Amino acid sequence: MKKVVLVVLVAVLVAVGFAYAAANTVPVTGAGDGSAAISGYNVTNVQYILDTTNPDKINTVKFSLTPLNTSAPDPTTVRITLESGSNATWFTCTAQGQVWSCPVNNAVTVLAANQLRVVAAQ
Repeated sequence: MKKVVLVVLVAVLVAVGFAYAAANTVPVTGAGDGSAAISGYNVTNVQYILDTTNPDKINTVKFSLTPLNTSAPDPTTVRITLESGSNATWFTCTAQGQVWSCPVNNAVTVLAANQLRVVAAQ
């Protein structure tokens, strides 16, 4: 008799637990986990457009940006810097097809520009 009561009690607790869990609602969200190789991008056709009144300064940098993996999506966020070191200024770029234009607005001189670093993300 004790075994029957114990089995019935466990069955009731299990049923209550399932009913309670079914009553909880969780909002729909997007999440994911995983890993994959960072494919990178080809940077080609780089153009440094100098200021028309003072050619010592860079006004705009333009370049083509294509994924190395042809099935990867195009980037949505691109930034560049023209100087190495911790004080380098980052400039935001905008796309016109696969050509990216990065206004530097004469903030970097030709002499100070010692690297072109492109950071692109999807």
